[in-house]
Amino acid sequence: MVISEQTNKNIIKGIKIGTILKLDNYLEFHVENLKNESYKNMEYVGETIEKIAKTELEKYNLSIKYKNFCAYLMREIMRNVVEHSEAENFKVYLYSNEFGDFGFEVTDEGIGIRKSLNSNPAYSVKDDKTALAFAVRPGITKSWKPDISRPDVWQNSGFGLYMVSNIINDLGGKFEIESGNSKIVIRNGMKEYQNGKVKGTRILVAFNIRGKIDTVGIIKLISTKGNDYLKTSESFSEYATIKTASKASTLIQ
Repeated sequence: MVISEQTNKNIIKGIKIGTILKLDNYLEFHVENLKNESYKNMEYVGETIEKIAKTELEKYNLSIKYKNFCAYLMREIMRNVVEHSEAENFKVYLYSNEFGDFGFEVTDEGIGIRKSLNSNPAYSVKDDKTALAFAVRPGITKSWKPDISRPDVWQNSGFGLYMVSNIINDLGGKFEIESGNSKIVIRNGMKEYQNGKVKGTRILVAFNIRGKIDTVGIIKLISTKGNDYLKTSESFSEYATIKTASKASTLIQ
């Protein structure tokens, strides 16, 4: 399932969120292998991904609560690749520093956010910037072809990117999503649009794990806000018509 695993001795890379985070590890995954592994274990691929994330997080000095929290964030981004990107492979980079900052970056060379959204017949998104703006809103990427073989707790409610981006923003961290020729950087309560240049999609998440975090509380709060938002928002713009989501799971265990 993991094609290759390397440390920062092999790849020189880092990220900056005010402080510098060094690359700790680099993983490459084959999507079909992940799906086969989940099938073999009789579990949804999100569960398989979460187990892998927890194994990688064992290398960090995290409490069980923080490890589960970080694994949840990683799961939501990684499973998004499996469910929407149509990529054969994807890469995950893990970062940290001595100040307690932790981050991960997920990249793929799939079809990108705009094409993925437009695979839903209800949407007609004209450009990458608009696609990214929609992607971080609740319910946008909800599957229009429900999988009856999957239990409700794992049904794609379209909350993944919304949840992670808002959680990280509330924690004072940094969230970036880049696809095609556009990028959004969310930090300190601000959303900034920048030029992008990637084939597929790149998502970066970084925040400090030394502070006191009510992990369950923040997930529930962001989820509730998202559900409340959906109750009053039928249509977002002339570019895409969004149907109000049902009371689908927000993927919280």
